Order: sequence, then C-alpha cells, then structure tokens
Amino acid sequence: DTLVCFGKNVQLSASGGSSYTWSPANFLTSTNIPNPVAVAPRNSISYIVTVTDTLGCIRAKSDTIFVRVIPPLRVNAGPADTSVVLGQSLLMQATGALQYTWSPATWLNNATIANPVSNPQDSIRYYLLGRDANGCEGRDSINVTVYRIEPSMYVPTAFTPNGDGQNDVIRPILIGMKSLTYFRVYNRFGEMVFSTSTIEHGWDGIFKGKPQDPATFIWIAQGVTFTNETINQKGYVVLIR
Repeated sequence: DTLVCFGKNVQLSASGGSSYTWSPANFLTSTNIPNPVAVAPRNSISYIVTVTDTLGCIRAKSDTIFVRVIPPLRVNAGPADTSVVLGQSLLMQATGALQYTWSPATWLNNATIANPVSNPQDSIRYYLLGRDANGCEGRDSINVTVYRIEPSMYVPTAFTPNGDGQNDVIRPILIGMKSLTYFRVYNRFGEMVFSTSTIEHGWDGIFKGKPQDPATFIWIAQGVTFTNETINQKGYVVLIR
C-alpha cells in the first residue's frame, strides 16, 4: 500500500517483464509502462498491473497496488478579515495542523508556532502553511487591517432586516477593543428591545417575537479597549423595511 497526500503525485513501479498493463487508467500518465505516475489522485484507488515476459507469457495476473489518498488538510488561520488599531497586538490562532509556518514573518514574535503574536505597524496579509504528521500540507490566509484611529465601537446608522443576507442584523464593530461589556437598543418609548455582551451577536429587528416597524432606535454600548480603558458610546440606527 502507498500513502499519498491529497493533490500530490504517486510514482508506481513494476518489474520482471517486457510489457506491462495497468488498470484502471484513472489519473495515470500511461498504462503500458513499468513506472507510470498517478497524477494527484482525488480518491483512494487500487491499481492492477499485468506483467508479460519476452515469450508472451503472463507472469502475474493480479499484482495489486493500493493507493490511499489522505483527505485534504483543513488549516484555519482564523477569521478571514481582522482589524486592529495602531499599537494593538494581535494573537494569531491557527488550527488544523501539527506544524505551522507563517509568512511573511514581519511583526511576528515567532513564525513557526500556531499562535504567534503580531504587532502590525501597517495592514498586512499573513499566509499560513500547515503540515500534519504525514507531511501533508494545507494553506490559509488572514488579512489584518491596521487603523490609525483611537479604539472605538462602530455601529451602522441603518439596517434592513428583510432576510436577504445583507444588513439584516445591527451590531457593533469593535476596532481596537478587547471586549464588549454590553450593546443595548431602545425604541422611542424607552423600552429595551435588544441587549447582548457577545461581540458577534446582533439585533435582527424582532422584539417579543414580532418584527418591528420601520423606525429610529437608540443604541448605547460599553466596551474595554486593548489598553484596558472603558469607553461608552451611543447613537441611533434606522430600521428600514
């Protein structure tokens, strides 16, 4: 049996005869030579080679080589897009492999571990190469945008919760923030229609099980910056249907 990483070629080999026939022909560069190459087989497969000697006698009717293809290595470099403010460190969090290499190594404290710390001075895209115990490789990347502003919580001024997958939820976008203490939304009667302390959680325009009519809502938010400073912000958002 032969192990091969997904996407890699396999060199096959037979000997002891003057002519050779390989089957099936899937992924093979040739079916009538002693050493064909299986080009990036997409699935595990058994090859049978029939060997004939110079007298035309069949010497081996069913010599079988099983090629086991290791599934693709799913390496994850983290969120596809990440933002920080100038001076804020970023902890990278790679998963899915045994060994890691980040490139470029610019602003990283260690480019060969899963979770190096970056102190980016400008926007940059990091590329990640991961390897498993078999030497198989997987790749991913992460884009880091550096803002030259003070830490803040940005909330859009309008959203359209109509189920089209765009602007359906209103939530704060944290820039230079370490955590969200709370994000609350109030209607014009002073009722709190939504509250969360989870960064990725937002309001979908529903209150007490009912979609709210188009209106202007007030939001308030509190969070902690990467320098452990507590900041409070407020604003308004328009629900559009």
